[in-house]
Amino acid sequence: MHKEPSGWIFSNALQFYELARPTLESPEKLQDQSIAVVCNLALCVELLLKCCDSGVKASPVQPGGLIGDAEIYSNVRGHDFEKIFNNLDPDIANKIATLFSRSAGREIRPLINECKDYFISSRYSYEPNSNPSYNISSIQRLAEGLIDSIKNWHSA
Repeated sequence: MHKEPSGWIFSNALQFYELARPTLESPEKLQDQSIAVVCNLALCVELLLKCCDSGVKASPVQPGGLIGDAEIYSNVRGHDFEKIFNNLDPDIANKIATLFSRSAGREIRPLINECKDYFISSRYSYEPNSNPSYNISSIQRLAEGLIDSIKNWHSA
């Protein structure tokens, strides 16, 4: 099992964070673009969790001796943060929780539980059973705490 975060998935997660950041820094924009910010931060969080429990599947050598592209994948599926976190390898989940507590100064589980369906409900915000209320500070703290935790992966 691969127990190092996937740099490829991590870099993809950072792109969604970077899209949200300028709007987070502008109260006027945030008021008009809050759903997009929540959606980008939530997708960032999903990818950050998934990058920690990933694998690489090498493709076979092609005719002529060429090596094909490797397939990078996550071992967990879905969009519900609570289910993703609970389905991570236990050693990885514990490491994330420890690193998050060190970097963010708080426990990760309450934020995961609070924001668990933010991606699904913000992505489909027009649907009747969508959650129209989001705590942007919570999803931002979760994303930033996970980014810092993964950057400090080798310090634990």
